[in-house]
Amino acid sequence: MKKKRWRLLAAVLALAMVMGMAAGCSGKGESEKKTADSGKKGDDPKAFTIGFPWQTSSTDPTFVSIENNVRVAVEAAGGEIVVVESDLSADDLINNVSDLISRGVDGIIMMPASDSMLATANQMCSDAGVYFGTMFRTINDEEIKKEVMILILCRRMQRGR
Repeated sequence: MKKKRWRLLAAVLALAMVMGMAAGCSGKGESEKKTADSGKKGDDPKAFTIGFPWQTSSTDPTFVSIENNVRVAVEAAGGEIVVVESDLSADDLINNVSDLISRGVDGIIMMPASDSMLATANQMCSDAGVYFGTMFRTINDEEIKKEVMILILCRRMQRGR
């Protein structure tokens, strides 16, 4: 059960990242927010919540499109999205991660402001048992890149790959 949930969450995070990258090529940033047909998290044992710190006050069509794409991906996979307002600075994102963890989300998708915040976010999420993924970020700091690669390899070994 836990392994299936992990795989589903990984698939949603990957889909959200791909859809987010395609958002920059989309046309108008029209927003049609659909409500999920499924019940709340407690009604379905496969349901999950994804936290998404984002600059929701932005009217930039790309930002609006990215938020809509992440929402659609999460809801299509049977999850619920929890969007929190963020100015996307490192300090604000750390506060957002803490807030989302306290709200009990199963995973967090974020666009980190800097390499240096990744270690803190990783530690917070690991301690809380919350998965997280990043988007639109190339890790330039070699020490942090090494830490992330070790984490990825350890998780793959735990899954038997």
